[in-house]
Amino acid sequence: MAVLIRNSLLPVVDENGLPLAGAKLYIYAAQTTTPLALFSDADLAVPAANPIVISTSGVCPKRYIAPASYKIVAKKADGSSLADYSGDDIDPGIPLGAGALGIPFGGTGATDAGTARTNLGVPSQGEVNGLAGEVANVTGLLVGPAGTQIGAGTTAQRPGSPDDGKLRYNTDNDRFEGYEDGEWQDVMTTGQKADQAIMEAATDNDTFVPPAMMIHHPAVPKAWALIKNTSNGTYTIEQQFGFSGLVKNSTGDLTLTLTNAMSTVVFPVVLGYQSSATSTRTIYVKALTTTTVRFEIQNPGTGVSDSGTDYITVAVWGDR
Repeated sequence: MAVLIRNSLLPVVDENGLPLAGAKLYIYAAQTTTPLALFSDADLAVPAANPIVISTSGVCPKRYIAPASYKIVAKKADGSSLADYSGDDIDPGIPLGAGALGIPFGGTGATDAGTARTNLGVPSQGEVNGLAGEVANVTGLLVGPAGTQIGAGTTAQRPGSPDDGKLRYNTDNDRFEGYEDGEWQDVMTTGQKADQAIMEAATDNDTFVPPAMMIHHPAVPKAWALIKNTSNGTYTIEQQFGFSGLVKNSTGDLTLTLTNAMSTVVFPVVLGYQSSATSTRTIYVKALTTTTVRFEIQNPGTGVSDSGTDYITVAVWGDR
């Protein structure tokens, strides 16, 4: 940064407007007689003589000084004063101080790198490196193998009315929750999956039921079958769940085998009979084990019977 002397490139003339070739301009520190170093270039690299000697054309050549207030003493070639070209405490047009140039004038307002960075709001290399590390860490949390980090907090720390679709982790109940339709709702995870004990208790409303767990609910049959008497004693299972086989022990005497054992030998069995004949049939449980249901079909008038082309239904409830 350099200061161009005020008179540079201006003509120096006498009272008649004639050029004052050979006139001299002495440049001093303000309010002193201490000569300042002059330069012919703005980089302050090429020294020039002080005083400045006016050329034959009467024009003052370009001269520069380091930023400072300064004083000009102008004299004719014969040494007489040129008051119109003189002056003291000439403002260089930039704020001066202990080497710091203000930001509005193109400087940093500081004389050391740290303060200059602070004044200009520029981060240090260490801060840049730290920020790069944090960005890498956030990127890793968002898209890295560790997954995406979401907000976590207590129920009391929930945002009041966020946009729908917001997701957070509730540290009070260790559950994920999302905001939808004006309220926070649990996001079901494997931690909220009903197990056998929950299904058998049939009281929990805060879990979801996997299909494989439905069988353990007390209101759900553990096995059922639709059996057809196709031709007077030839029995086949038409539809079933939870049974693995059917055996005819004797006339009208059948045994179904359960795929999964019941917990005791006492459990509810419901039997039904749909007859194609006008006569009725009686069907009843003959014996139970944890893995079998044995039942018998009778004609009330003749006893055990295989006659007809009939349908038999069997359903088993209880605990398995």
